[in-house]
Amino acid sequence: MFIDYNEIPGYKDLMLDFIYDFENVENFYLKNFRNEETFNDHIQTVSQKELPHRQKLVEIIKSQYLPYSPSQLTKKNINSLLSNKTFAVVAAQQLGLFGGPLGYFYKIISAVKLSRLLKEKYEDLNFVPVFWLEGEDHGFETVNKTYTYTKESGVKKVEYKSSLTEEENLGSVGDIILDEDIEETTGELFSILKKTEHSEQVRELISGTYRIGKTYTEAFRKLLFNLFDEYGLIIFDFNEREPKLLARGLFSETVRNREALAMLGIQRSARLEENYHVQLKVHPVNLYLLDKNRRLRLEPHERGFRIGNTRKILSESEILEIINSNPEKISPDVILRPIVQDMILPTAVTIAGPNEMNYFPQVIPYYSYFNLETPLLYPRASATLNESFLQKKIELYNLTPQSIFVLSEKELTDKILRSDPNSHINSIFDDTEHEIDFAIDRLKEKLFAIDPDLTKDAQEVRDGILKLIAILRKKGERSNASKVQAIIRHSKLLKNQFRPNGKAQEEIINFVYFANKYGLDVLKLIFDELSITSFEHQIINL
Repeated sequence: MFIDYNEIPGYKDLMLDFIYDFENVENFYLKNFRNEETFNDHIQTVSQKELPHRQKLVEIIKSQYLPYSPSQLTKKNINSLLSNKTFAVVAAQQLGLFGGPLGYFYKIISAVKLSRLLKEKYEDLNFVPVFWLEGEDHGFETVNKTYTYTKESGVKKVEYKSSLTEEENLGSVGDIILDEDIEETTGELFSILKKTEHSEQVRELISGTYRIGKTYTEAFRKLLFNLFDEYGLIIFDFNEREPKLLARGLFSETVRNREALAMLGIQRSARLEENYHVQLKVHPVNLYLLDKNRRLRLEPHERGFRIGNTRKILSESEILEIINSNPEKISPDVILRPIVQDMILPTAVTIAGPNEMNYFPQVIPYYSYFNLETPLLYPRASATLNESFLQKKIELYNLTPQSIFVLSEKELTDKILRSDPNSHINSIFDDTEHEIDFAIDRLKEKLFAIDPDLTKDAQEVRDGILKLIAILRKKGERSNASKVQAIIRHSKLLKNQFRPNGKAQEEIINFVYFANKYGLDVLKLIFDELSITSFEHQIINL
């Protein structure tokens, strides 16, 4: 089943226009993924671009894969990048605890399936799925937690409470080393979940990847490798010296031309803000310095650059020397990151989630500035996993998924009660008592003509019937109260399934819950069912 994004709360107008009314935003995105001619022209243009560092890129990727034993398909995909006819379908994402929310996996699946689709369509070209690890973000509080359904189908937050969280700035979260608290966090997750025949296998998977002594990047990458390597996914980590050597020129230009780049961002954001929400704040410089385990933004200063909110000032020449000698100490911000990505990789298509679709109009002007091909954004697949026991409730109450998305828990309960003719128990008994009174009154009129004394007997019969009705009413009220409580409980379960904590399921719920309940093969089911060509939200029944 598919649902138009317009029928689901939470999506911004910019994304909705990008998907459904591209003519409204053509000046911001430039390339319409739905237009076949535009798509073909883009692929043709990309196929003619040279990537001078392909050999070096493949060497870097192979070096990063030394600790792993990749599948034959992944090896083939890596080696194919040596060819000028191979291009990447890129999915980029920040790290996440235990794999992050389901949307991360949907983005990867979208990249894999689109790569296959493009291979079939453009027979003389090759396309490979690449996952770009965004491990340099310093917002630990955004990646140290995940959410799961509980045994009772509630929603529970699971948080990695490392002693490091007391620090103000932890630097790149990908470099944080997991301590003994990760075992406690893993234990907490599985204590919340119902024990099943799959629990041991899934716990071994999580415990074997999120381990003491591993960095956040290593743990996240190993989990993705274990789950998606068979699909030929290439996982690329930019947060190393060798990849950043390839970006030195871009970093240097960003420093030298910071004023022009800042004005570019300000002008685009101002234009965008005339009609839409602006997702990103424009900063004077789109770079951070990784300094003493901290990730600090470069801020313009009369003597060069202030390093974050510290008192440290470095001149432009000093920053350029760091870029030249130690580029691993430089980190791009969210605006510059896609530019770096598409300068290093032979990108054909970028898979975009809701956030990317909303902020990419602010990024696109930088592509022409750096003489890079403007990317073609392709919306990632979007889905809600709907369990069979809840689907039965949906059918029982004659609901639609749209109503569950839109209505509050109370509104959903009221809707179910209103649609049930037997839910208003007091009204049923009131009507019945009224009908009995009416019938006895008519009987008394007829009996009075025969024998007036019989009317007294008729009144006693009435009183006796009403006493029995009162007893039945109390039983009915008790039964109805139980039914109402069940409806309230079911409404809560349905809201948790479709809008946990008021958000999309794919934004917060972790894959582990479904793997624990249905087995790791549920990933194959999702892979097969997930559509990348509908451009609507999908309901996948399990």
